[in-house]
Amino acid sequence: MPWMLVAIVVALTAAVRIRLLGISLERDEGEYAYAGQLMLHGIPPYKLAYSMKFPGIDAAYAAIMAVFGQTIVGIHLGFLLVNAATIVLIYLLGKRLISPAAGVAACAAYALLSIGEKVLGTQAHATHFVVLAALGGTLMLLRGIENRRWSTLLWSGILYGTAVLMKQHGVLFVAFGVAYLTWDCLTRRKDAWLTRVKDVAIFLCGVATPLLLTGLALWWAGVFDKFWFWTFTYAGVYEQELRLSSAVDIFRNNFSDIVRPNLAIWMIALAGLALVWWRKKHRIAAIFVTGFLVFSFLAVCPGFYFRNHYFVLLLPAIALLAGAAVEIAGKQWPRLSWLAYGVFGAALVFSVVQQQKYLFRMTPIEISRAMYLESPFPEAVKIADYIRAHTGENSRIAILGSEPEIPFYANRRSATGYIYMYGLMEPQPYATTMQNELISDLETMDPDYVVFVTYPTSWIQVPKISTFTILHWWSYYQPKRYKQIVGVADIISGDHTEYRWSDAGTYQVQSSSAVMIYKRTDATEDARTGVSQADAKKAQDNIEETAQENLQRMAIALDPDNYYAYNNLGILLYTRGLPEEAVKEFRTSLTIRPNQAIVHYDIGKILSEKQLFYEAVEEFTQALQFAPGDVHMHNDLGVALFQLGDYESAAGQFDDALRLDPAYADARRNLDLATARMKSKKN
Repeated sequence: MPWMLVAIVVALTAAVRIRLLGISLERDEGEYAYAGQLMLHGIPPYKLAYSMKFPGIDAAYAAIMAVFGQTIVGIHLGFLLVNAATIVLIYLLGKRLISPAAGVAACAAYALLSIGEKVLGTQAHATHFVVLAALGGTLMLLRGIENRRWSTLLWSGILYGTAVLMKQHGVLFVAFGVAYLTWDCLTRRKDAWLTRVKDVAIFLCGVATPLLLTGLALWWAGVFDKFWFWTFTYAGVYEQELRLSSAVDIFRNNFSDIVRPNLAIWMIALAGLALVWWRKKHRIAAIFVTGFLVFSFLAVCPGFYFRNHYFVLLLPAIALLAGAAVEIAGKQWPRLSWLAYGVFGAALVFSVVQQQKYLFRMTPIEISRAMYLESPFPEAVKIADYIRAHTGENSRIAILGSEPEIPFYANRRSATGYIYMYGLMEPQPYATTMQNELISDLETMDPDYVVFVTYPTSWIQVPKISTFTILHWWSYYQPKRYKQIVGVADIISGDHTEYRWSDAGTYQVQSSSAVMIYKRTDATEDARTGVSQADAKKAQDNIEETAQENLQRMAIALDPDNYYAYNNLGILLYTRGLPEEAVKEFRTSLTIRPNQAIVHYDIGKILSEKQLFYEAVEEFTQALQFAPGDVHMHNDLGVALFQLGDYESAAGQFDDALRLDPAYADARRNLDLATARMKSKKN
């Protein structure tokens, strides 16, 4: 009978998950899928995709895709089986600790908790894989304590070590295993001390086995240095970034969101924590489940980020406590056992009713939007389809944004190992070096297409703190090397995305959440150094101006201090016949960086064209303060002074220009005019 109920729980959960197999991959899934895809092509982790996570999850994704295919459905089908196996392990653990009935109740609670919207339960996050391995290790640990076989303890350690490989948070489950085994050796065993120490040592050898084998494999593949940097050196900095005061607010907000739809189950679990200590019969189970709860909560805490899917690590302990509450209450008050089971059943129904729209009616795209707002996860599929259709198998692409799912969908390799922009924007000591390496990768590999993402969570920059070298470089490099925009996904609202392909170059982006595809074009070299921005723009008259304006406005949205982008936007507005708007953008650039001679010069040129010569003289004079050796600035200042009737000062500027460049014909001609006017004025 219990196994039949477990089968029903698994079947009902699978039915809900099958309906949602096609939900788009989010960023973490995209990372694991892309790294797993590379592994299937014989490329080791950390070689072409950098990540601060241990590589076990990449290997798990590779195994799933090897069986079910490199598709969204294939990945989520594998995840469905992982979740089903976890439900079964919850039952077995509850059965061993309390009773079969407690196991059934626990597995039903876990099934509902783990599919919840607020823990992002439809997505195959690494935390689910940690839980599967940790529960397997925990069952083996209990069996090893019972049968005293060293091989069982060794396998328990191996499974715990595998949990760590899935995500570093798994080390807290290892700590639980060591603590519980040590407690058992100290309080419940009568054999020699050497035997007890040996059991703990065997367990730790098991933990170390998969970790050492992985390290050896990475060393043999030549990527151990990168593995160490990303998973220890950089990861150590990452975990120190968040302030404790911010962590408290994050925990309070996320925890309340997670508990609310399943409040009844959490309340029953709280009652279970009290009941399990009440009855002496379950005192060992009470010690176990309390310790498991504490260490599970600690596993949620590293870095104090408290991301929603981290709480998956806590759900097995909550489910076990809920199952314990039902069973112990029924045994303690036999005549009211029906009430205990009825209350638990009502709690499950309450949870389902609270989430009925999410579980049964919302489409995959609606769920993606509900969980991730306007993040371009559904759009990534069509973007990748376009890239795959227009590139060869050996082509390289680049994503300026944190969307590793795009190279996975396209089955094209990234031109750089930096598949996330997060780390490059963080206030950490390696940010500038990382951005320079990314720039070097793109200039060296020269990818066929570059995808630029504007959605804020694809960057997560910190105003006034983040380093924006990459955005400044792109504002400069894109007009030279990636002039042609061939695709736009403009996420106007949660239920409407405007896709443009053939007319992408002339489409005006309407939202702050867009994905733009740039195609590589031949570079054009500007022959002049220190050339005026307005003049230099004339050499780019084949650029789609609307697309360029979109890019500059997006760059400004991502980095309000990007003076390059304001300059470029000013140039674009000027070429479109909007000089007043151009001057406004130039002046904004100068508020950020006042010593830009060329910007003062461009403003002066525009003011001269509008015959505002007094203002033009002021701008040209400012320009010459920062670039006193520029002949064009001297000449144009002389022209403005000439128009104001100050022929003597004008002649002085023309003389300065000729001293710098005696062959400058315009200055020679203007000097002759100024000299003639001065003679005429004297006569």
